[in-house]
This record gives sequence, structure tokens and C-alpha cells, in this order.
Amino acid sequence: MRSTPARGALFVPLVWLASPIRALFRGPQPLPNSAALGRERGSSQLTLDVDDHGSALFLELSGRFQFAHAVIEYGDGAQESLDLRQAARGSGLYELRTFDRDRDIHRVTLELKALSTTGYVGARLMR
Repeated sequence: MRSTPARGALFVPLVWLASPIRALFRGPQPLPNSAALGRERGSSQLTLDVDDHGSALFLELSGRFQFAHAVIEYGDGAQESLDLRQAARGSGLYELRTFDRDRDIHRVTLELKALSTTGYVGARLMR
């Protein structure tokens, strides 16, 4: 009597072989300490609380976005406005501002538009 393999046993290796190809087409993934935005919202204003210090401020993106404007609020109450000139960026880590010295940063407010169906934006500091 010959045993026939279960169909599921053949399917599992095929899924495993396809995983590198699926990774190339994977959608934006959630980021730690980030906010989600969708294309259907259109232009949005997003505030990311930082409440920490560092020598540079970065934006970490998962998905595609178009940036119009940013306002950085420092720990001492000062604010700095940046014209981001409608820059379009995809997933990655992007420098928003470097500082001559370590600065306390309270929050950053962004005027942006999601170009992906769903995307995630987070603020990161370099120490």
C-alpha cells in the first residue's frame, strides 16, 4: 500500500519559496511611535510628540508622502518653520534638521499628504 502525501505538505514549501518575492511587494508596515495616514484624507496636519533631546531630527517613513511644511517646537518654547517644498519621499529615514548642539525638542507638526493607500510617519532623534 502506497501512501500519498497530503496536499498541504506540498503547499508549505511553495509558500516558503515565494516569500522573497512577496517581500518586494509588501505594503507599508507600522513603525514604532508613529502615526498612520491614508491617501483618502488628502492634505493633513500631523503633530508628533518628541519630548526628548538630540543633535538631529529625522522623519522615518513607511509608505510614500508629500511634505509641504514643518514646524519644530523646542523645549524652551521657540519654534522653527521649515518650507519642505512639496518634497515627495518614500519609505526610509530622512533628515529634517540638524543642530549645532544638543537641543530639547517638544514636538514637530507636519503639513503633508499620503501618496500611499496607507503609510506611517515617525519622528526620530540622533544623540
